[in-house]
Amino acid sequence: MALTWWWLAAALLAGSVGALTWWWRRDRTTGEGADPAYVAHTSLLGRSPRYAALVRREYVRTWVAVVGIAGVLLGTLLLTGRLARVTPTDSTSSNRDVILCLDASSSMWESDAKVVSAYSTLVGDLRGDRVGMVIWSGAAVTVFPLSDDYGYVHDELARASHAFAVRNLDYLAGIQPDSRDASSQIGDGLVSCLDRFDDPGGPRSRVVVLASDNDIRGRPIFTLQEAATRATARGVVVECIAPPTARPDELEAFRVACANTRGSLAVLSDDSAAAALADQIGRMPRTRLERPPERIVADRPAVGGLLAAAGLALVVVATPRRRRA
Repeated sequence: MALTWWWLAAALLAGSVGALTWWWRRDRTTGEGADPAYVAHTSLLGRSPRYAALVRREYVRTWVAVVGIAGVLLGTLLLTGRLARVTPTDSTSSNRDVILCLDASSSMWESDAKVVSAYSTLVGDLRGDRVGMVIWSGAAVTVFPLSDDYGYVHDELARASHAFAVRNLDYLAGIQPDSRDASSQIGDGLVSCLDRFDDPGGPRSRVVVLASDNDIRGRPIFTLQEAATRATARGVVVECIAPPTARPDELEAFRVACANTRGSLAVLSDDSAAAALADQIGRMPRTRLERPPERIVADRPAVGGLLAAAGLALVVVATPRRRRA
């Protein structure tokens, strides 16, 4: 706990102490010039049980009033000084941009459900990273741009998982998933994913998680090797995922292209491979940046309010009530 506006509370306390000091001195000065009054036989009054009870009651009432006034003053100081809980945050942040680059051609539909499941597991372990997703076949479409709103990302991945499970062609509009002239064009798909990084020169690690069977149909603009070379020039690591149905020669070409970007190839052979893939993706490089220290300030007005209210209640209880004649 800390007083956010401690200087204001200090000023109020100083003013209160000054006012009490002035009142105390004025009261004593005023009483010095008064003539004393002499009363006889007061010893008999002092031995009276009724008198003793009244003295004890006034003594208790006075201390209750003093405690009440102190509570009101302390509560007012806490409210004025803005009592708050201050929580420091980590001065370092993990900065990594991850593009989920998914081949959504018809030959990948069965495997895409497992790949999206692995994506969801990965996103659940991220902190401070941004994630985007692109699906492609003969053309590329951005499903969602880079974002660190993980609730939104999980919702989009759940929608993608359902679309692949029921083979919803409306979800794949614009990528030409069944075109015989242009399908599964991995080089063009990778280049499209590379272009989705919004700050290519910024101090963030950039990773593309490329999932494809590398079963190219048609003539792409970029070959896989050309796209990998472009990724290397931009400092982007490409982690690759292939289904078990891919041919050995396709897998080898895929593996070489990923290795050129310092990435690796994983074959999604069974259900357990999805969890292993998510763990592998979680170990991908990220940049840690030092940030200026930040604090989260949460006001706690209830403490001062309760103290002031309780003190006021004690003052009211301790105040003597005048009886009507």
